[in-house]
Amino acid sequence: MKLLMKSYLSGEGHASCDQRGRVEWTVKRILDPMLNSNHDPQPTIGLVSFKMAFQHDSLDRTILLTYPDLIELPRPGKPKHL
Repeated sequence: MKLLMKSYLSGEGHASCDQRGRVEWTVKRILDPMLNSNHDPQPTIGLVSFKMAFQHDSLDRTILLTYPDLIELPRPGKPKHL
């Protein structure tokens, strides 16, 4: 498993990849103006997290998306090479 992290002006992003390099999940942490009222450039609080998860088949097609509100969306994929 490989973990990735990226900082943005609006927050930060994290991702996890499996052994084949496919993204398993992503988390976006976005500044919440209601929780970060002092406009601290390096806030320790005031970040709200949103997670998306992905499942893949053996052909690396995304077959299931899980959105931040836990709604799961099956994605019947088509082979890219056919």
